[in-house]
Amino acid sequence: MKALPITFRHKFLQLYYLSTPVFLIIDIVWGINIRIPFLNHLSFMKYTYYTIAFACGIYTYKHPQKADIVGLLESSINIGILVIGFMLTYYNLSFAMLDDTTFDNPFTVKAIINFSLSGSIFLISYYRNSWLLNRRYNTLRASQ
Repeated sequence: MKALPITFRHKFLQLYYLSTPVFLIIDIVWGINIRIPFLNHLSFMKYTYYTIAFACGIYTYKHPQKADIVGLLESSINIGILVIGFMLTYYNLSFAMLDDTTFDNPFTVKAIINFSLSGSIFLISYYRNSWLLNRRYNTLRASQ
C-alpha cells in the first residue's frame, strides 16, 4: 500500500492531542473545561478522557498516516460522551427537582456556550475526518 505524505492536518491533529496537558491545566486552574463539558461531576471519567486524548497524541506522533482514523474515532467518542454527559446532567437535575431538594443549575450560560462550542468542533472533526478517509480510500483504490 502506498504511504500518503504527512500534511499540515496530520501535524495539527498531533499538536491538538499533544496539547492535552495544557487543556487539563486550564481546566484545573481556571475551571474552564474546553475539551469535554458536563463531566465535571465525574472526575474519573474526565481524567480518563484527558489521558486517552494524550495517548492519541503520542500515537499520531508515532503513526502520522493514521491521524485521520484516530481523529474520526476520537470525535465519534467525544460526541457520544458529550451527549451522555449532557443527558446525565439533565436527569440528575430532573431527579433533584422531583425530590424537592435544593440544587445549583448546571445549565449556565458558560456551560451552554461550552457545550455548543465543543459539539460544533466535534461534529466538524467527525465530518472532516470521515471525508478525508473516504477520499484516501478512493485514491488508494484508484491507484491499484
